[in-house]
Amino acid sequence: MVEKLDSKKRNIMRTYAIAGLVLFSLLLSATARGEEVSRIIAKINNQIITSKDLDDFCKMLAYRLSSTSEESELSPNDENFKKESLEKLIEDKLILSQAKKENIEVPGGWIEAKLNEMITSAPSRQEFEDSLTERGLTITLLRERLKDQFMVRQLIDRYVRAYIAISPQELHTFYEQHPNKFSPPLKYVLWVASSKNKNTLVEIGKVIKEKGIAVAEKEYDDVLIKLESTKDRLREEVAQMVDEVKEGNFAIKKIDETDHLIYFEKTLTPRQLSFEEAKEQIHALLWREKFKMRYQEWVTSLKAKATIKNYYR
Repeated sequence: MVEKLDSKKRNIMRTYAIAGLVLFSLLLSATARGEEVSRIIAKINNQIITSKDLDDFCKMLAYRLSSTSEESELSPNDENFKKESLEKLIEDKLILSQAKKENIEVPGGWIEAKLNEMITSAPSRQEFEDSLTERGLTITLLRERLKDQFMVRQLIDRYVRAYIAISPQELHTFYEQHPNKFSPPLKYVLWVASSKNKNTLVEIGKVIKEKGIAVAEKEYDDVLIKLESTKDRLREEVAQMVDEVKEGNFAIKKIDETDHLIYFEKTLTPRQLSFEEAKEQIHALLWREKFKMRYQEWVTSLKAKATIKNYYR
């Protein structure tokens, strides 16, 4: 393949904070009931966080990263990662504690509906229950955690989402101040053929040079493949060729032990998106930024009212 998947470069800690409290972190209080001996590494008011809590939490974050990118850049055993994870875990426990203080009511049918959704998404009910057992959970405990999850989301709606507003003027201003954000990247039109017989590629190149790509496509329609792509989606070897070969020329390169002919037909000049086309994208971007700021303000206020002792240094 000469085209690669998009790499989702994101700050996993900040992404997790923006997403709010997910079910796995709520389950940590249940897994701590296991027999494994662990030390206390933090206290939040009358709650404790153990080293096992933190290890489980770090594993979850590392798993989330590996499932949303081509390769994991974080290790659950990395000390800096653990320190950042502990801060996030403290935030989660503060939010859950506040949610319980405010006695948020959970609709009677919500927990069962969510539970059924989780069960039906598993290969079978038995496998679902086995996965709970592996985590030291039961259906009863899971219902409790789902209740916690609902309460936390309601609290975030009340103290974070309810404070976010974006005016039409903000959208226009952002569009005018950041015009480059709404010009799509250059696209390149390439033709690619691969063969274990390099002579075949040489013949294709000869036809392209003497008769043009249209004729070559007809004669080698079972070999030549047209590709339109931005440079960031191309394999490194192909992206380098785009820099080195002029439009209307080709090169033959060995990629993954197979010879490839790559013909650079032309560059497609992008058209800048209009305000109407970019409006939803701008709204989403500004919303995320405002959510992040408001979330941090709110969490900071919760920390200021709490007694927090961090022994993990």
